[in-house]
Amino acid sequence: MPGHGPLPLPWPDALDDDWRYLLKVETQVRDLIAAGGRIEDAPGKVAQDERGRWQLFDEFHARNVTAAFAELEWE
Repeated sequence: MPGHGPLPLPWPDALDDDWRYLLKVETQVRDLIAAGGRIEDAPGKVAQDERGRWQLFDEFHARNVTAAFAELEWE
């Protein structure tokens, strides 16, 4: 999420893209866990359609998904 400068959209609409991404990660990680998927496969299978929407996707997506998997697998 941006931390400096003006918001690109009016508040709270500026968070729509972040919210969509996080919901996809949550939902798809849960689905992967339910299907018996493994944590090491998650980054390549979860929310891949978001890649073109995020400048730093390749730098942070694997970490985001791995962290979500580690938390959600114990629900």
